[in-house]
Parts: sequence; structure tokens; C-alpha cells
Amino acid sequence: MVIGIDIDGVITDMYGYVNKARRKFNKENNIKTPKNKSAYLFYEYFGWNRQESDKFWDEIIWDYAQNVKFYKSASKYIKKLREDGHIIYIVTKRHFLSHDNENGKKMQELIIKQFKENAIQYDKILAVETSKTKVNSILENSVSVMIDDEVRNIEEISHHIPTICYTTKYNKSYKVSNSNMHRCKNWKEIYLYINSLKQET
Repeated sequence: MVIGIDIDGVITDMYGYVNKARRKFNKENNIKTPKNKSAYLFYEYFGWNRQESDKFWDEIIWDYAQNVKFYKSASKYIKKLREDGHIIYIVTKRHFLSHDNENGKKMQELIIKQFKENAIQYDKILAVETSKTKVNSILENSVSVMIDDEVRNIEEISHHIPTICYTTKYNKSYKVSNSNMHRCKNWKEIYLYINSLKQET
């Protein structure tokens, strides 16, 4: 199978980084809205509106890209999936990556470097513009199953292929709404679920 994997929040601990960085950002911007733990959109969970969220990412994206921690279990189980014969496509809306300019080149080089340092194996990186859907890239590249943490991506993609919702603090209140969606709490569960899909085909 061709397995599509998001980066931020699935391979990296996006929650851990943002949860720390938000305190400084909120103080500097006089934002006093607490977390909305019943929300499942990322920025709403952290108590921001869309404009505040965009400003946050504009300010921290390069520090985030260089310093966010990678899940060790991601490396372990992605390697096992490739050893099992699966093809791994990274499908991401990471800021700047889809841009055909210096920022895009810089982000691509940084991701490749970090994947190497964190032993993340892959066959191809599909960079999707942040304002667009991942669906077209997924269908054009014959992705069989997708792993993502963003609810809007999961809802869109699950109309076409099986989609794994990687459970995080900011999406745990979301109710899986169709039979093509499946929740996994960790990479071991992801690995076992993909094996079950393989057996069904």
C-alpha cells in the first residue's frame, strides 16, 4: 500500500512545542483567552482566532521547524512499514514548503535534514499549499491510507480513502463521523491497524 503521513502533530510533537510557545506569544500580544478544550480546530483549542493563529505561526515557524521534537515511535514504525513493503509518502501543508522561492527551498532542506537526523524513512514528500486540500495530491499519487491529526483534513480525505486520526489533546473531543475514519492513540496502534487493512484487501 501507499501510506500518506502528515508531519506536524503526527511525526512531530506539535502540541508540546506550541503549548510552551503560546505562553510567551499570548503575553506579548495581550491575549487572555484560555484554552478551549472542547474545541477540535487547532487554533480554537489554544484560544485563538484565525488571525492570532496566523500571526503565531508567522513568528515562530522557523524556530518550530528547527526545534520541534520528533516522536521516536514514528521512526520505529515507519521503518517497519517500509520493511513490510509499503510505500511512504509524506503529505504535508508545512508553511513555505510548497513555495517556489528561497523560503520553500530552505524549508525543504530543513525537513530533509531533520528526517535524516531522526531516522524518518520515506519515498516522496508531497507539499500542499496551506490554503488547499490534500485530497488532490492524495488521489493523484494513489495514496491508499492517510494518517493525519487535523480534523478538516481527516473529514475531507476520509470521503475517498481510509483515514487514521492520530489522537492529540487538540482533536480528542472530535467524534469520528464515518466508517472510513479510525482513531489511533500511538504509532503501535497505527501499525497494527494498517496491518489489518492489508489483510482485508
